[in-house]
Amino acid sequence: MLNCERVSLLPNGGFSFENCRRNNILKDDLCKLGYKAPKPTKTGTTIAGLVFKDGVILGSDTRATDDMVVANKNCIKIHYITPNIYCCGAGVAADAEITTQLISSNMELHALSTGRQPRVATVNRMIKQMLFRYQGHIGASLLVGGVDFTGPHIYSIHPHGSTDKVPFTAMGSGGSAAIAVLEDRFKANMEMEEAKQLVRGAILAGILGDLGSGSNVDLCIITKDNVEFIRPFDVPTKRGVRQGKYQYKRGTTAITSESVTPLELELVEEVVHSIDME
Repeated sequence: MLNCERVSLLPNGGFSFENCRRNNILKDDLCKLGYKAPKPTKTGTTIAGLVFKDGVILGSDTRATDDMVVANKNCIKIHYITPNIYCCGAGVAADAEITTQLISSNMELHALSTGRQPRVATVNRMIKQMLFRYQGHIGASLLVGGVDFTGPHIYSIHPHGSTDKVPFTAMGSGGSAAIAVLEDRFKANMEMEEAKQLVRGAILAGILGDLGSGSNVDLCIITKDNVEFIRPFDVPTKRGVRQGKYQYKRGTTAITSESVTPLELELVEEVVHSIDME
């Protein structure tokens, strides 16, 4: 039986670290009973985005993983929210998919009720409130970007609901490699072509530096008057061509001995079933 007497359930106010102590106590008690404490699910993705002169560019890789297995080589990680706002998802694919679909539906209703173009800040607020409500149990790290009447905006939203408004950012397991490229080459008011190549380079760094990221580079360019979803924008890891036959010729491996044992079978019962065709 778990020792719950040592766990304080009612903090006295202010900053409380009771949950940290509680988790350690539960972990020790589980180990004593022969059980292992649950571990967080590791996911693999590289997503990135930046604000350029005329709008926003979002980018992602296309590899979906299940632990050490590549589940899908060409999945879509850039999700539609509204005609002027898109969202990249990292983390648990199902959580990111359903979360973005739900917010997209809510934003459609919001636009119909107000009669105005949706704002990126409104999408950010809806997503962060939803994720905070579930206290991180929805494993979705999201990158929201779009252009509204106030200009281009990018928000990074973490699974617990914390957000940042930034000119450029990267998330996912390959985000460390991607953010290094963005920090080195980003400039304010970049031209579209230069910005596209920068996002491509950031995603490529994640693909080549992270086993959980791979396959192709997708880009979504959002401006005031147009949205262009390029899939794929680049295929950096093309499959090689087989150079020869990798089969052994017959007789390569010598047979030292051979033994054949016949099976003696006896028919015990035979039943014939007829099929009624009427």
